[in-house]
Amino acid sequence: MTTYAGLSSWGITGVSGYLARIAEAYKAFFVLGISPNRTYIFTAGAKNIAYLIIVIAIYLTYKKFVYLRKISKGSAWQFLIAVAALPLCVNLTIIMTDPKSVSPLHLLTYIMWVVFVLQRAEAIPGLTGKDFFRKTIIVLLMLSSFIMAKHDNTCYMKLEVCQTQAISYFTTLITRIKSVEGYKDELPVAYINAYDKQDATIPYIKEYDNLTAVYPYRIADLLSTPEKTALMKSGYSDHGYLINNYAWIYFMKIWCGYEPQLVEKGDRLKLETLPEIRNMPQYPDDGSIKIIDGVVVVKF
Repeated sequence: MTTYAGLSSWGITGVSGYLARIAEAYKAFFVLGISPNRTYIFTAGAKNIAYLIIVIAIYLTYKKFVYLRKISKGSAWQFLIAVAALPLCVNLTIIMTDPKSVSPLHLLTYIMWVVFVLQRAEAIPGLTGKDFFRKTIIVLLMLSSFIMAKHDNTCYMKLEVCQTQAISYFTTLITRIKSVEGYKDELPVAYINAYDKQDATIPYIKEYDNLTAVYPYRIADLLSTPEKTALMKSGYSDHGYLINNYAWIYFMKIWCGYEPQLVEKGDRLKLETLPEIRNMPQYPDDGSIKIIDGVVVVKF
């Protein structure tokens, strides 16, 4: 866990790095997300509502500043400095770690500025239309919650579809392995090219492309355009992020109930050099699963 999502690099950077992160924290506050890895806390519809609430917050901040200036200029400027620090408080994670490691869960602190807006509407003596602002903000938050709930349900639907597809793929793989001629339950299994599975029949559902809160079907879709172009030119082919996920063997164990004995890495590397295995077709083609020297060989 020490290297997960920037956990081991919290606070480790130079002065220029902190300045860049502070700038990114302010930018993220107003664009409502981190652009490098497309991490956003709001959907498109809820984002417009959030912008409207920010405009209201700016107006209420101005009214509070004007009110405080009549009492004490020092207090007014202290208040303004405190408000200016709000984006840094909300996006402290961005300052403490690499923005590329920030996930949507890290952005849940955005709720604090919503609380700030509601508090501003209550804390300005003599504010004209105070009740109107309070009710408007509450209605906007309710509408935003409805939009986000609808989006969440769609994301869960995508997750359900993706998981069902992955379970179907690995169930078929298990059936093919156990159906190979000469198969015995005690035979070890060797996966060749385990993270380069290809299957032209895996469906690509374009309607789910905009749901970036859930990983896309292809690993290449996680990369920027230059990185993706370079990867494709190198001959890389990824027909499904789900079936090539780093935890696919564990996924197969949990969801398909299949946990065979795997050959050691050294023995697998020796098998890969055998001409018979090098000439095998790639799964799911016929002949891509064979028993060689007492080992069930699956070549992806």
